[in-house]
Amino acid sequence: MTGLADLQDLLARAIAEPDTVPAAQLLSSIAPQAPLDAVARARIYAGMYRTRLAEALRADFPNLHRLLGDEGFLELSRAYADAHPSASSDIGQFGRHLADFLAQHPGPRGDEADLARLEWALAQAFTAADATPVGQEALGALGEAAAEARLHFLPAFQALALQHDVLGLWDALEAEEEQPPAVEQRPTSVAVWRTGYQVLHRGMPSAEADAVARVQGGTSLAEVCEAFSEADDAAAEAFRTLGAWFAGGWIARVEST
Repeated sequence: MTGLADLQDLLARAIAEPDTVPAAQLLSSIAPQAPLDAVARARIYAGMYRTRLAEALRADFPNLHRLLGDEGFLELSRAYADAHPSASSDIGQFGRHLADFLAQHPGPRGDEADLARLEWALAQAFTAADATPVGQEALGALGEAAAEARLHFLPAFQALALQHDVLGLWDALEAEEEQPPAVEQRPTSVAVWRTGYQVLHRGMPSAEADAVARVQGGTSLAEVCEAFSEADDAAAEAFRTLGAWFAGGWIARVEST
């Protein structure tokens, strides 16, 4: 590398990972500018960089910020940045590991990771590729061949498998209630999608979550409908659920075989 490239690498590390750069190396490589020496100047930039990362996380996790408060969220942001330095030029991707980080380092409530997982899915749905959903007539046009058709969800659609039912917590935080409710620890399936510029989510019963997983696994419509075999009226439940998917704008296309 050239001398300039070496200096650029040194400054990048001093800003993003200041603990990895000895002060003596900075002092010998960067000229002082009164009243600050090289170390003090690098620390200012490092502090600004960490602040910007915290702001990016706050934009993607507003309800987690409300739950933890300013100090708690800033502490989380610093710990997360230490464990997962930003590796992309897109600062909007900085928070992609936060839910997993919280799962490995749970907060006092224990449900913070699932709240983060939901918020990250909502943020990603907003920026997902556009696609025009199809209506139920796309399925009806296949006639008897519909049983072997494959459904495909919109790029913005996600199905989450959470360990805590954080839906009520999310609603309470969104309403800025002073006392966030307690959350029950139980498996909870959530659908996240986007309609136009509006990102939506709702809980899914276990049969519907199974059906969604079958669609995502590429199975035929007949096999998808088998997810409702335990219902009192399996055919009616499958028809109702599929109708809700089409009406909600979840389906991007119907593929015949």
